[in-house]
Amino acid sequence: MADVLEAMLRGALDALDRGDRNRVTAAKSLDDVLDHLNRAIKVYLTALDPASLDDADNRRLGEILTFITNIEHAGDIVEKGLMVIAAKRLKRGLAFSTEGQAEIRGMLERLASNVHTAAGVFMTDDARAARSLLGEKEVFRDLEARATEAHFAVYAPGGLKVWRPALCI
Repeated sequence: MADVLEAMLRGALDALDRGDRNRVTAAKSLDDVLDHLNRAIKVYLTALDPASLDDADNRRLGEILTFITNIEHAGDIVEKGLMVIAAKRLKRGLAFSTEGQAEIRGMLERLASNVHTAAGVFMTDDARAARSLLGEKEVFRDLEARATEAHFAVYAPGGLKVWRPALCI
């Protein structure tokens, strides 16, 4: 599932970069794959006899359910957020500023890398990689805040805050 989400993020980046409607559709269709995998895994796991599982198995089952739910939710965000923005951008003939495009590219590439790392941490329980990923969460939060500030708020003469769209018309 993490591989599908990573492909979805890279597809979203492609769609935003190239402005290709087919890439938007392809990236959105990967959410259907995530939904199907999520459902199939949940059906399998919930069919297991809880009495036959020890505490460690039950804990891992809960971890798996949490992980796949989060991956599926992230896919929904990409489909209903990023891909909707990409489609609107194409329909309206809008383009991101050069700076905005570079920030979006950097953030999506970093996010795809984080998904890959998170899957590795989930599979291996590598404490060092988990700490690194936790640190990356802070870095990503800062990047997001700076990007939001840079694209939506600038100060006009007199200190008034003025909305500035991230898209250049």
